[in-house]
Amino acid sequence: MPLTVFTAAEARTFDKGQLADGAAYPAATIEAAEIDISAEFADILGFYPVSTVTTAEIYDGTGTEELMLVRPYVTTLVAIVVTDTDHVADTWTLDELADVAVYESGRLVCTTGGYFPLGHQNVAVTYISGLTTVPGDLQRAALMVCVRRLCATDVPWEVTSGNYEGFNWTATVDPSRNRWYGNDRVDGVLARYRRMLPGIA
Repeated sequence: MPLTVFTAAEARTFDKGQLADGAAYPAATIEAAEIDISAEFADILGFYPVSTVTTAEIYDGTGTEELMLVRPYVTTLVAIVVTDTDHVADTWTLDELADVAVYESGRLVCTTGGYFPLGHQNVAVTYISGLTTVPGDLQRAALMVCVRRLCATDVPWEVTSGNYEGFNWTATVDPSRNRWYGNDRVDGVLARYRRMLPGIA
């Protein structure tokens, strides 16, 4: 079973059980919200909050033994395909993949003489990255967003102050000031994890 930020069962029992009614909030609706929230969190954080496969992400070959992937917290290198100037694709073998050192930061380094041929959008990388265990505070933040999103309310997203189901939404949404959702308990968690990106190793 794929890792998710939260499950429908967890959403149903969260807080006051606002999503407990299966007829009003079908599992498919909650699961669709989880996918959207996970993607939003990934855009904000700069990394996936759960282990996620990125398929055939395209890079410019550096002409060196190093390549830097977009997402950090890389756990598995699945495939590399290099296309030459004649548009012939070369899929690296398992032995060639094993030659690549994978760093948490997303840095790839060929260790025994291999390299990423110089070129424009000639290297396609498939890899798995993201957190392998969802921290409790990040999950709670996602559940708060889910409840706020799915439960009917007259309270607008962008408000200067207010309270909904015990959640204080006290600031205008302003991504430039780390105010993505307008809630301290959500935005504060996201801002903290955003600062925890792994460095270049």
